[in-house]
Amino acid sequence: MDSFLRLYRIYRTVSRSWVARQIYKRATFGWKVGLWIGVLGFLVFAVSQFYYRPMGAHFAAMLLSACAWGFCFDRARRSVFAEEYRLYPERINYFQRDYQYLRYLEFRSRLQSGPYVGDIGDAIDFLGRHIETDSQNAISSHPLMAVLIGTLLSVLGAAAGQWQAKYIVYTLLGLLVTMYFSAMVLGMLQTKQADLREFKRFLLWAADEPNES
Repeated sequence: MDSFLRLYRIYRTVSRSWVARQIYKRATFGWKVGLWIGVLGFLVFAVSQFYYRPMGAHFAAMLLSACAWGFCFDRARRSVFAEEYRLYPERINYFQRDYQYLRYLEFRSRLQSGPYVGDIGDAIDFLGRHIETDSQNAISSHPLMAVLIGTLLSVLGAAAGQWQAKYIVYTLLGLLVTMYFSAMVLGMLQTKQADLREFKRFLLWAADEPNES
């Protein structure tokens, strides 16, 4: 158990937000400017579309700002982690969800550079039993998306018959944008079970490292 707790503490330091912090901290000045302009532009146009008419231009500008931020974030990530992409391009691209392999590389680095913190084999054995006996109820796993989608569709269905076509289009686009950013946020807030399974994957990878060529 002690090995599990000590290694899990290290795993928690390389969370998904750790990647974002590294990008905003270590990106070149030009990419930082692009990131902040994208965020500020999105917020400004998101608010202004409710106060100015027509709404279409402001909504399009909001989407453009979001796309600009996404592009800058992707380019900045590849710049900040250029060495990792050079050494492990296939692994990083395959395990790109939640920046998994990038985070594993940092996890491995901290294991190798820090003092002895625990036995990986013992941690894996304990973690397997821990996951099997976890009593967390799966129905509590992020009900926000279901509530959000159900509420918005109900409101849309009730009001669509009285709205003009352009307002229906704006609402649908707004729903898609809201769902997209909600999915991004929920992706950073995984359940405890998902975290433990990912942690187990990191440990298995670390255990296999000496056997790799």
